[in-house]
Amino acid sequence: MKKALFIGLAPLMFATQVMAATNTIQLTVNQQDLAHYRDKPEKYEFTGAQLQLNNNPAVALEEMETRGQGSIAYKRRNFGLKTEQKIQVGRIDSKKINLLSMSADPGYISTRLGLMTAELLQIGAAQPTEYVEVFINGKTNGLYSMVAKPKATLDSSPYVVRRGYKSRLITEEAEISKKLSPAQVKEIEAALATIYGSIATKSGQALFSSLKQVMDIDAYMRWMVMNSLYTNGDFPDEIFFYVDAEMYKQGRIFFRVMPWDFDDLFKEMHGVLTNKTEAAKPENKESILYSYEDKLDRSFSPANAYMYEQLKATARQLLPNQLSTHNTDQLLAQIRAELYEYAGHNGIVAMTAQDSGRKGVAYTAKEISDLFIKRRQQIESRRAYLLERIK
Repeated sequence: MKKALFIGLAPLMFATQVMAATNTIQLTVNQQDLAHYRDKPEKYEFTGAQLQLNNNPAVALEEMETRGQGSIAYKRRNFGLKTEQKIQVGRIDSKKINLLSMSADPGYISTRLGLMTAELLQIGAAQPTEYVEVFINGKTNGLYSMVAKPKATLDSSPYVVRRGYKSRLITEEAEISKKLSPAQVKEIEAALATIYGSIATKSGQALFSSLKQVMDIDAYMRWMVMNSLYTNGDFPDEIFFYVDAEMYKQGRIFFRVMPWDFDDLFKEMHGVLTNKTEAAKPENKESILYSYEDKLDRSFSPANAYMYEQLKATARQLLPNQLSTHNTDQLLAQIRAELYEYAGHNGIVAMTAQDSGRKGVAYTAKEISDLFIKRRQQIESRRAYLLERIK
């Protein structure tokens, strides 16, 4: 790939940073598994695979699988890996990692921007992420974002559960500590149920106080403001609720939240009936919410004056400070500079032609440059909208 691809990023309206060397992951798989991966767009577990990080010795993989839902049909698929020993890339230090192809993430910006911003806002446990070029049997498979698996990041918590669509916490797939007794699990899940139970029975200050007792509602509101600023089109099912380990040792069940999967930033709200119906209500036409899909989010809509004021207060605090123009510019600048470091790696650009929506056409320098400028403009336009409505 020619350096020219990212030369066009230079005229951005913010400074760049000098970044560290690039990373490579060499995956070695048997020919049968490779053929299956290439020919069948479905979840698949590899056997006997190996991983080599940069110039380190190769290590055996206890697990290697294709992962994702809609992304399982992409030509460049996501991978879930488990190594026999921890591997370290930057601040990532884990045996369980995900390699995200970012095939539905135009310009490879949103995935990293979301995770980096969530860490900046201290929403749940930090999820460091790094770009890495992935090779399969010596042939590049393009640029990926590497991050520890969410449940591995939360392995100190006794109970981790993901929220799905329709305001459902998927308890049957929860990661539960083997140290917990059935009675303890039942107690935790009863506490978890009070989150949505209180929404059905309480309102105003009583509802907010009830939520604050059982979960980190302040972090949840920071996540809501972040999703609104970045116009996240699909986030209800991209969050984990987990029991705070230290508080649990002291006898209290308290849930924290950790978001996941930000490849739908800068997109329209998913066109589900709930979103369309709620967004069309007169009181919501100038709301600072970006999605009404989940009951917990809807409890913060303008019709619920006390709750909505708490959300606006959070936005008033964040937008001039942690989410200031300076800080979001710096995050974009860091991402831009890191992408530039991969500009001389043969094959990455060619592989972008396989991404979702590319129709066999690789990115150009101007396209990437224009996209960074567009993202900044989108953030600033949305920021102006939000600031006007939280006065």
